[in-house]
Order: sequence, then structure tokens, then C-alpha cells
Amino acid sequence: MNLTLADRGRARLPILTQAGATPAETYASAELAHWLQQLTGAPFEKIPVSPYSVPPSGIVVGHGEGAQKLFPEVRLHELGSHEPHG
Repeated sequence: MNLTLADRGRARLPILTQAGATPAETYASAELAHWLQQLTGAPFEKIPVSPYSVPPSGIVVGHGEGAQKLFPEVRLHELGSHEPHG
């Protein structure tokens, strides 16, 4: 399977951030957008999603309800948190 992230200076996929994203997920979205632009030369749009407004494709950050709608076969609720523990 081939996946083209950007072509001729244009991003092919947006970065999808879940509604109610944690601070770590929000930071991860910003970092991902930054570094993908550095690698490809294309700006990547960050789009907040909810279970009611999920685009057909994108780079999903976080495992909220929007991600569950895109990947119903994956038991996302069983994944642990990536939040730092203090």
C-alpha cells in the first residue's frame, strides 16, 4: 500500500484532532503538522473533528469518538493514555 502525504507542495491529508483532545494530543497535532511541513514543504491543515463531522480520510490524532467512527473495528477504549503521570 502506498500513501502519499503531500504532492507538489500540497498536503493530501489533513490532521484530525479529536473533540475534547488532551493537551498532549493538541501538542502532538501541532508538532506533527510542523514536522510534516518540514519534510514535505506542504502546510498540513489541522481539523477538529467530532463523531458528527468526520472527514473520509486524514491523519487521526487521539482515540476519541471521531477515531472510533473511522475505525469501528478497533477497540480504542482499550488503549492506554499517553498523558504523563505526575
